[in-house]
Amino acid sequence: PRIVVVPNDSVKLIVAESDADFSIISWKGLRPETEIRSLVPEFPVACDSPSVLALQVTLFPNQGFCICIASLTLQHQ
Repeated sequence: PRIVVVPNDSVKLIVAESDADFSIISWKGLRPETEIRSLVPEFPVACDSPSVLALQVTLFPNQGFCICIASLTLQHQ
């Protein structure tokens, strides 16, 4: 994959904190979507400067951290 950046593109960075049990979230295997949904960054709705990439760092105090990356695919016509 490649990321093409044009003027007015942006990258959204979110730093969050969670009181969820890090050992459950980081466990191998499948987990319910409701347990991990808050770790995924959301894209802003504004169209004047769309984010093409969003990063979220979620801190779990005294346990660890999680980094999630989401990309938006824009189709130019």
